[in-house]
Amino acid sequence: QDQIHEENEPMKLKQAYIEHLEEPTEKLKDKTVPDIVRTTRERDDNIKLATLNETYITNLSRDVEELSRNESSISPAKYKSVGQRVRVVTKQETKEVESLLDPILKCLNSSFYLKIFENIELNHGKVISGTIQTNRSLAARHIFFMRECPEFLFRHDYKRRKEIANSLGQKMLEHTKTIFNQHLSILIEEEGKQPIDEMKAAQMTALSYHIKLLNHFTLIRSIRKDFLSLSIIDQILKILQDRSLIDRDQIINEAKTAVVEQSLILLYSLGQEKEIIGILRKKNLFDICLKLRIVKDRIIRFISQILLTLLDKDAHKHIHEPYSLSKTSIEYVDKAVKETRKSYQGIKLHRLLKNLEIMTANDAFTECLLEAKEGITVFIKCICIKYFDEKDSDRENKEMINRIHNSAVSIIWRISSYGPKPISKLKANDLFIDQILILSKEKVENTKRAADGIIWRLGNEDKIRFEKSQKKRNQENKTDDDQVIEPKEWDESIPYDLLISYSNKTNDKIISGKIYNRLILKGYRVYIEKLGQHRFELMQKAIDSKKPILVCLSSAYRASTVCMAEIEYASKQSSPIIPVIVEAKFNIQGWLKHLIGEKKNY
Repeated sequence: QDQIHEENEPMKLKQAYIEHLEEPTEKLKDKTVPDIVRTTRERDDNIKLATLNETYITNLSRDVEELSRNESSISPAKYKSVGQRVRVVTKQETKEVESLLDPILKCLNSSFYLKIFENIELNHGKVISGTIQTNRSLAARHIFFMRECPEFLFRHDYKRRKEIANSLGQKMLEHTKTIFNQHLSILIEEEGKQPIDEMKAAQMTALSYHIKLLNHFTLIRSIRKDFLSLSIIDQILKILQDRSLIDRDQIINEAKTAVVEQSLILLYSLGQEKEIIGILRKKNLFDICLKLRIVKDRIIRFISQILLTLLDKDAHKHIHEPYSLSKTSIEYVDKAVKETRKSYQGIKLHRLLKNLEIMTANDAFTECLLEAKEGITVFIKCICIKYFDEKDSDRENKEMINRIHNSAVSIIWRISSYGPKPISKLKANDLFIDQILILSKEKVENTKRAADGIIWRLGNEDKIRFEKSQKKRNQENKTDDDQVIEPKEWDESIPYDLLISYSNKTNDKIISGKIYNRLILKGYRVYIEKLGQHRFELMQKAIDSKKPILVCLSSAYRASTVCMAEIEYASKQSSPIIPVIVEAKFNIQGWLKHLIGEKKNY
């Protein structure tokens, strides 16, 4: 680090970092690096590399493939080193990285995957007191097969997901019989009666990894149906009936919590099939989820609640702790939006939005969504998801995005009824306005109807804007662009030809004055607001006369609540609007573009 300047020699820095990752663990032991630093490095899932050269990927592919063939000659240090490098490339979205998928599949298809479950081993490395030791109890070989390989698969099998699910997915279902028979008893039989030692925690962690892999394959419908012929559903239900989970006085082990979370997600994914959801209703999953929605772990509470919604559309009446639930809902939606697969932790975005659409029938929950910092923004992101490029898209992807749009629009429609606050947030987002106008022309009837409803609601906010400007005038004893003063009466006896609306910004006033003077010299009778002192009530009367209104558009005009109220009212009354841009490089967009329509601007 002392010898390489990152700004001047970036390629040397990258190469040095790659060499550091590939350096044998034995050499690292000789370096004076604190153990806590090494722990952080080993567990940092957010390592990112700007570029990965072909040589690096080729060498890594060779090493991964070797681990799929050999067992006895591989040292723990080798598993650890390769695992770290796989984790580095997992979050990279490049074609070069995708070439690693086949070696990863060979590891998961190998006999070694099932063998590591038959013989759970602990990591005998030094444990540091006071540090978080999640998953460090498992040996490096187990971590490689159970965690690193599946995590790469989750992010990079998108283009081959059905092919892989029908081959590897079927094999994992067969493995599940063996794995559950070996390890499920530690959860079902003891029910929290005895403390969980390191070996039991390691077994639970291993179980959670395998169930997470099953969750990935249940995203494919054909795999979900195969669960009907197995006893996995009954075994999962037994895990969730553990009485220690709902004991508020008992601290649940982290590894056990992970198993419960993944088990709930598995049932949620399986519940997308009508036949399976019917079975789950008969097996009283609803009552189980009612109990689990009050446990301490927020993820368990969240998944239990959306499962309740799946089991019963009236489940919004049973929402517990709406504030915490809204925060977790926003987190899951936000992270799913960013993923290529449009899912997060095994929960597809369009399904989650459908559940949240039902849950917004609960006023307390909806108000919490509205008050949250990203509450409206995260659903706007959903509406603004674009279709994939035509060459990469298929009917299933288009249908998925249509469902995302439909539910997100419906949620925003409901949120927008909660007073002026959501309305102002929506109008201020130009990207949202552009997209909602596009959706209002959609062929999907539900989406079109909700989008039209939002546009109608946004277009009837002139009085809210006026009241807001009055309140601001009472709070601030000064004249500015959004202050309303006592208007003079509109003189209907004067046959005005034109009205002029402009902001109080100095440059806007100067240009508007010049326009006014030139029109007067040409013999036009023009009504203009003197000194830019907006008189909203007066303008309403003027606009009611159906005279053309010339609007002097600028950033200041767009930001003014009263200016926008004037042009909204003119648009609503179908008065002719003449848009004139008075600011260099000003672009008409968003809600302003909608109000003006396709009119030519000057």
